[in-house]
Amino acid sequence: MITVSKTGKVDYTSIQEAVNHAKPGDTILIKEGIYNERVEIKTPGLTLTGCNTDFREYIKEEDHEYSFSDPEGNLRTNRYVPSDRTIITYGLYGKMPSEDIGKLGTFRSYTMFIDAGNVSLKNLTIENSAGAGPDIGQAIALYAEGEGLNCSNIRLLGWQDTLFTGPLPPKEIEKNGFIGPKQFAQRINGRQYYTNAYIEGDIDFIFGSATAYFDNCYIFQKNRTPLLIYKYMLKNDIKVPGSFSAVKLMEAARIGLSDEKYKELNKLIESDESREAKSYATAASTPEGQDYGYIFDNCRFESDCPEHSCYLGRPWRNYAKVLIRNSYLGSHIHPAGFHNWNKPDAESTVSFLEYQNYGPGASDYRALFVKELDFNEIQKFRKQKVAAESAGIHL
Repeated sequence: MITVSKTGKVDYTSIQEAVNHAKPGDTILIKEGIYNERVEIKTPGLTLTGCNTDFREYIKEEDHEYSFSDPEGNLRTNRYVPSDRTIITYGLYGKMPSEDIGKLGTFRSYTMFIDAGNVSLKNLTIENSAGAGPDIGQAIALYAEGEGLNCSNIRLLGWQDTLFTGPLPPKEIEKNGFIGPKQFAQRINGRQYYTNAYIEGDIDFIFGSATAYFDNCYIFQKNRTPLLIYKYMLKNDIKVPGSFSAVKLMEAARIGLSDEKYKELNKLIESDESREAKSYATAASTPEGQDYGYIFDNCRFESDCPEHSCYLGRPWRNYAKVLIRNSYLGSHIHPAGFHNWNKPDAESTVSFLEYQNYGPGASDYRALFVKELDFNEIQKFRKQKVAAESAGIHL
């Protein structure tokens, strides 16, 4: 076993250095600490294990308090919980200036990049700390591509495009839209398995073309408005320490900002609130003819967004496949369930499916292109069929 730690007698102090020296089949134990680095994994069969404990002990469904600062008062865009004992964090983002095409782009913004088969991640927190807003754009925490990827008890923190399950779609829509490590690579689908994982974000934060099975996962759809308010206040030298509610945050803004600045802030809020939806959990790009896309089984969809302001997904490409089964859906889910991304032609080609979901977000008034499966139809989507042991995924 290879060991990594920021302190003490270990093999390496950098995760990337440990990965560079690892051989197929090796296990890398990453001890407690915050590792501010990008990690690229291209060696098959590696296992990266951290020291996180079960996050569910610290997740409270009704706790909508916010905290956007570290103990020194610096901006912290995502919330840590006590179970986050091994954190890998970096803060690149899509709209970051870049000399070659003017901006970094989505697919170069990742904190961790996996381009190998049978890689396992356990007990880790992987974060993109860039935050959200019109100045940030997409910011990937985990770029995962390969056959037989297995992730258990991980936390993926970010906002827009938190988890990319490669490969890329065949063609980009805008020039240089796919610039990154796999831009010109052959598109090979792989099967990925996520169990007891926490994945958060606001816009299209689980996206891509892979077959991915999410088992007993916690999906949190984030309201970006409080973060935008806090960033604006910080820009104007106003800090709100500790945890606070959205109401308290606005009270601090009213007291601390001039009338002119307060009006400007309200325009910013109105612009954000005018978006058609607060969040889309998925943006699948399942290739035409592929049997499976995303399957969420016994998962929990929670949010701090207003009632009916979020969707379970929308089609990044027109043959997107998403199944939500036996899962809890919070009140933030819109009665329509899924959105067509303003592409009426996609309604006849997508496969947006549900089976026996429950909670206030479960509805009998779904969009016409969303289908509720019956008992016989759901048999095709059994875990053993989708994520087979032959793919290197042991259930």
